[in-house]
Order: sequence, then structure tokens, then C-alpha cells
Amino acid sequence: RLRCDWSSDVCSSDLLDPERQDSVARSRQILDQRAEKLAVPLETEADETASIEILTFRMGGERYALETRYILELTRVAMLTEVPGCPAFVLGITNFRGDVLAIIDLCTLFQVTDVTRDNPWMLVLGEERAEFGIVIDDAFDVCSIDISGIFPLPISVSGVQHNLLRGVTDEAMMVLDGAALLADARLMI
Repeated sequence: RLRCDWSSDVCSSDLLDPERQDSVARSRQILDQRAEKLAVPLETEADETASIEILTFRMGGERYALETRYILELTRVAMLTEVPGCPAFVLGITNFRGDVLAIIDLCTLFQVTDVTRDNPWMLVLGEERAEFGIVIDDAFDVCSIDISGIFPLPISVSGVQHNLLRGVTDEAMMVLDGAALLADARLMI
């Protein structure tokens, strides 16, 4: 007969032979050791991902932020060559240290109107190499932000913009999703 003591989490059987009982005890010991090795205190996980470093900037009259690990460089837009047949959000291409780099206007992609730019800046995005540039109006500063301070997007934000945004801060600053930008096939020219 099987006898279980639920309060102590011990089950035994009068019918099990001693070898089987040893095997069960050994298995339990192995599982306990694995659990101890895999257990990570929540405070340690939270400390590693509690904040991210961002660059804050203005684009189309709105404040945005992007995690700095996706930004290779901040520079002025140099000579720009338009490319016929490209989508409207592709401003053109430029020579960036010997490589051809597509310049993207996220304001056009996000359907932001009333954008005027005099001598704009460009964020060169990529992880290991330059993938493309996005045009911005002004860069402000690099700072850290708590991940818990990035809130889900409002229901009113939809479409392309929703897919490329990580969230919004309590100061109404939109946080772009760098990984989503670099993975978006439309932005790879």
C-alpha cells in the first residue's frame, strides 16, 4: 500500500524493495541539487535588467529614446543621394566610411506631419556594423531609465508605429525598439 504524508511531502510504499527506495532517494537528491544550481535570487535578475542606457532625442516634434547599444554613431547627415523607386520613408543613400548607407525618415513611416528639418542629425544603427541611419532633429542626452518606467503603448498607437516602439514613459517619451528596427525587412535597403 502507498502511504503519503502530504504535510512533509514524503511518500513511501510498504511494497517497494530497499533498492527501489534507494533509487528514489538518489533521484530526489539529484533533482534537489539541480534545483539549487538553477535557482537565481530574484534580486540578482532584477539588478541586471533594472535599467537601460538610452539616448533621448527629438524627431518630428516628439521626444523619443533608443537604447544606446543599437546606436553606433550620431553624426550630421552628409551628402544625400535620392534613389528612384524607393518608398517615401527612404530619404536616400549616403557614403558612410566607404559603405553605402540608407537613410530612413521614421516620421514619414509613422505618418507624422508638419516636419521641418534644417541641418538634421543622423543616428547610425546597427549592432556589429552599420545597417542604416535614421534622421532626427536634435539629440539631447544619454541617461539610464528603469525598465519598470516604460509602460505599454496606448491603444490609440497602432500599425507600423506600434511594431517599432517598445513603450512610453510617464513623461510621454516614446521608446523605440532597437531590435525591432534592425529586424524590420522594410528598412533594409
